Amino acid sequence: MSELSGPSAAPLARMIAAFVASRAGRPPSASSRDGGGGIRDRGTRAAAMSSLPYGLWRDRGGTLDITSAQNPKVKLMRSFHKRRTRDDGGKILAEGHRLVCDLIEGGLTPTLVIVSPEALRASPGPRLQAALETLSADVVAVAPAEVVQRCCDTVTSQGVVALVERPVLPLPPTLQTVLICDGIQDPGNLGTLVRTAAGLGADAVVLTGSCVDYWAPKTVRASMGASFRLPSLRLESWQEVVELMRARGIRMYAADGGARLSHFDADWTSPSALVVGAEARGLSDAARLELESGGIAGVSVPLEGGVESLNAAVAGAIVLGEAQRQRLVAERHDGIGGGRGVTGDGELSGAVSQ
Repeated sequence: MSELSGPSAAPLARMIAAFVASRAGRPPSASSRDGGGGIRDRGTRAAAMSSLPYGLWRDRGGTLDITSAQNPKVKLMRSFHKRRTRDDGGKILAEGHRLVCDLIEGGLTPTLVIVSPEALRASPGPRLQAALETLSADVVAVAPAEVVQRCCDTVTSQGVVALVERPVLPLPPTLQTVLICDGIQDPGNLGTLVRTAAGLGADAVVLTGSCVDYWAPKTVRASMGASFRLPSLRLESWQEVVELMRARGIRMYAADGGARLSHFDADWTSPSALVVGAEARGLSDAARLELESGGIAGVSVPLEGGVESLNAAVAGAIVLGEAQRQRLVAERHDGIGGGRGVTGDGELSGAVSQ
């Protein structure tokens, strides 16, 4: 475990100590519930669980490892709902079949996974089962759906949640396309922007200090794992953002509905960064000043039908898509890209998924 400090360290340390003790082999209670750890007697559950089709259950005699929300492992998971705990502990929550499987299959080993029988029996169950069987037995705990729900941030969870180390991904030495999130407040929008940026070839994400937590559970879910692959950097002041971009020779464009320059007409073939402002107020005052002084060029997405503005994530996706199109066309013309992802008339090809 990472060393913790600050006011939240003491209670968190106690939770972690209790979790470690539970992994060390504390004997189960003879009753159906032990009140604290919530370990149910194997005999009382074996018959009910014998029909479950997966080896994880057969190996454990068809029993639940946890039945109470008071279990130390559940309390540990819940503690990471708080941003301060995530920052101090260096760990984050990953929820859902696909995200948990993607992370494990990608080589990440969770500290803890709590999964429900329903999750193992669902349609993605075989893949989830196979992923979990690659882990040490003491990392995986099986619990009722209602207990797993207490660990999760979603209103209706998919029945599996993992506690994983927060990755540290330094910025690459060369940056061609950067997404700058200027005060994005909705974690779903931030996660969608991160997923879009990764999918459309951005090299990194830079966040201003007023942005929502990059590692909030909802942000991580919305990114569909992209936050684990795309390097990110949080800078507290706008001046730091400007200095970084200038040092890297990167031209900044800001999505701005009042800009005269269309995103089609901006040059995205040279190192560039797209600034996307907050959902309600748009660009921050500091970014707006930089725009007015000419340090940033404003770009707008042409709109019709009486529509005045777009959702921040949608606007970001449209502009990043044009940036990728220009890069790929330029690569094809230079004989570098070999037409990768570009049709004969310069249009992008690819698939869209939910």
